[in-house]
Amino acid sequence: MRKIPQEFQPFLWSRNVKKLDLERDKNYIIPQILAFGGLKKIKWPLKVYGRSEARKVFLENPQPIFTASLLHFVKNFILDIKRKFGGEFSEKLFLSQLSYLGDIKDFKTEFLKGRVARKKLERLFAQEIKKYSKLKV
Repeated sequence: MRKIPQEFQPFLWSRNVKKLDLERDKNYIIPQILAFGGLKKIKWPLKVYGRSEARKVFLENPQPIFTASLLHFVKNFILDIKRKFGGEFSEKLFLSQLSYLGDIKDFKTEFLKGRVARKKLERLFAQEIKKYSKLKV
């Protein structure tokens, strides 16, 4: 059985690499290394899993760890999704699948005074997601 090299522990920080299984944990391993591994390290999951499997994991199990610029880089240059799928891949749909917005840093934080109705917050979030997904990155 193939093991994950110890040098990848900094990119897989929430788990012990010695306890990870390449097949069982690929939905964790591939995105983490693509997002945090750097150019030299991202070759490893592509070699181990193949570009096709890495692409499949990336598309079928969206992870909320990619900033917009990193998403663009991985999608278009590392996994070549734009060329492979053309107009079938919707970045807007992909981003809308992510419910965590903690990694989006290009907006101003404002503190609210008093209570705000749930519907108003839902509209605000929908507008921000719509605005964000229209950005060319």
